[in-house]
Amino acid sequence: MYSSERGFRPVAGDDGRDLVCRVSYPGFKRITAQASVQLQIVYPPGTPEVNGTLRRDGHAEAVMVVLAGDPLLVLTWEGAALNLTCRAGGNPPASVHWTRGNKTLGDPVQGGPAHLELHNLSATNIGV
Repeated sequence: MYSSERGFRPVAGDDGRDLVCRVSYPGFKRITAQASVQLQIVYPPGTPEVNGTLRRDGHAEAVMVVLAGDPLLVLTWEGAALNLTCRAGGNPPASVHWTRGNKTLGDPVQGGPAHLELHNLSATNIGV
């Protein structure tokens, strides 16, 4: 009986990929056998990514930022509309949701992205 060992460090991109062990028999050119194992890589969610659109007077401006623990600051005018999307990868998929204070805005989305729409912005939206 023969064996072979090969080591490697799996990363998130290897999730769902197959590892295949292929055996060729010496002296028999066309005889091979193989077995495969599918990888399931578990990894925590990454840094959330937030992007969206700010609309005012018929004009749209892209909003895109990768959060690193600091609040996202968007400067705008009263009456504008803000549409934001938040996503974060992970396996198993992360629960993604928006909050204001202790209140969850909308339903959590398993695996994201979570959307937040704020229309007719005013001073009452400060801190959202």
